[in-house]
Amino acid sequence: MEKKLEVIIVEDERKARELMEMDLNDIESVKVMGTFRSTAEADEYIQEYPVDIIFLDINMPHQTGLQFLEQIRERGVYTSVVMVSAEATFENAQKAISLGVKAFIDKPWDINKLEDAIEKIKHELEESKDQFVIFKSGHKKMKFNLLDIAYFVSEGNYCWLNLSQGFKHLITQSLKEIENIIGESIEIKRVDRFHILNLSKIKSFDKTKSRVEFEGDKLPGLDLSKGGRDFIMAELKNI
Repeated sequence: MEKKLEVIIVEDERKARELMEMDLNDIESVKVMGTFRSTAEADEYIQEYPVDIIFLDINMPHQTGLQFLEQIRERGVYTSVVMVSAEATFENAQKAISLGVKAFIDKPWDINKLEDAIEKIKHELEESKDQFVIFKSGHKKMKFNLLDIAYFVSEGNYCWLNLSQGFKHLITQSLKEIENIIGESIEIKRVDRFHILNLSKIKSFDKTKSRVEFEGDKLPGLDLSKGGRDFIMAELKNI
């Protein structure tokens, strides 16, 4: 049986929340995992249980849907989002697109538009299914795009994950476990006992100091061991 897309609904209006849940439950490829009347409740859930799609109302009390989306994006959460609104503006649409919103649904919505949005996201997820990984961070599970990973640094039995956007997360798994999760990758490699690097993110390598610098200005450089230096010199002959 084909795995259903796991979704949540974030909507402060009870009737709208219940109606959307009912409509989504009528779509064969979808499983509604929860409904939430506030972004705080939704945030607590997705930190524990990553989902495939968030149906998110723009006009929420205390924190707008766009503010919530910006918050989770900054944390490295790239779950697909469908924005729902009765009063969509050009400015909101621009902001939503910049944050990677996949579709917009107007209130009151048409069930066909819901289905179209889901099919679009389903296709995109199938195309990119090998690009996403889930790691543990304490009691939470976090989903990351491999393309956003810059490097991991060992911290005893745990490690620090550094994203190319400059964000940093403590992953409560060892580098060996990380290797097993990522699997065979052309770009992401274990270079020594303490580091896993995304080779495509490297800007320069100083072989005399065994120091790697990364693209952009948000990531600090790394000092590698002799083994790491030898690995980089062998892999990145053009640097």
